[in-house]
Amino acid sequence: MKKPAFVAVLVFATLLSAAIIFLVMQIGIAASEDMPVVEIQRMDHTVRADSGRPEAVIYYDKPIVSGDSDAVAKINVYFDALYEGWLSGACRLNHYQPGSMDRFLDNFNDTKDALGSDVMTVVPLRYTVDAEVTYVDEKILSIRQIVFWSSGGPSGYTYFGSTFDLETGETVPFTRFSDVDADAFRNDLVKFILKNEMDSSTDKTRLIERVGPNPRHDFIYSFEDREWRFDEEYYYDGISICLTLNQINASGYVVKWNGKTGKAFKIFQIESGDYVHLPK
Repeated sequence: MKKPAFVAVLVFATLLSAAIIFLVMQIGIAASEDMPVVEIQRMDHTVRADSGRPEAVIYYDKPIVSGDSDAVAKINVYFDALYEGWLSGACRLNHYQPGSMDRFLDNFNDTKDALGSDVMTVVPLRYTVDAEVTYVDEKILSIRQIVFWSSGGPSGYTYFGSTFDLETGETVPFTRFSDVDADAFRNDLVKFILKNEMDSSTDKTRLIERVGPNPRHDFIYSFEDREWRFDEEYYYDGISICLTLNQINASGYVVKWNGKTGKAFKIFQIESGDYVHLPK
């Protein structure tokens, strides 16, 4: 006698669940429509042998943000300028060292003349910039770029992050995600670098002078005769502030920081090239 009532309840529950799922899907779709689509376009300058095999792998992955707002246009101009600067050898990605690409190509040509094309295609030289979106929502876009070079000698990686306000198109410092004192941050960072033996030089005093607290009590530091900012050299992954530390070693590091200082200061992970490990 109670079976029809049970069936009616079951049908109602099924319809209600379907309605809830549909509503959630619609909300998800609406939210995703507010986020920009970012395409990574590979600008390929690879040098190939007559066989078609690469002798030198050269490319730049250029992020292109969809949309017609002024903010989107500003972000796209930013990555266009980085690409042109990478080609000409004078931008952030090569530490503003003029002629970086020309030196790489000169070295490639000299090596090819000495070894021949067949040898070059076995282990091609490499000068590349890979890019990936590490975080995006309606307000923030963060992108990581990894520069890799191998020109016959030691190879290396350097890391760069760019985080944008999608309403203005301007880059934003990590203080957007963490309200920290510059001196406390720099103090903790120096201690961490020394404890984990990340600095390849033996001049610890110079490291402390460069990375540690400064008289201006800000995030600015000097590297290769230029001023950089710790609070701009990062990317965000939705959980951690990922500091790109290219100024303490011949090859760069990424450290995933919790955004706190003092006793609460914590680094979750250290990355350098293919080497990823937990800190001491």
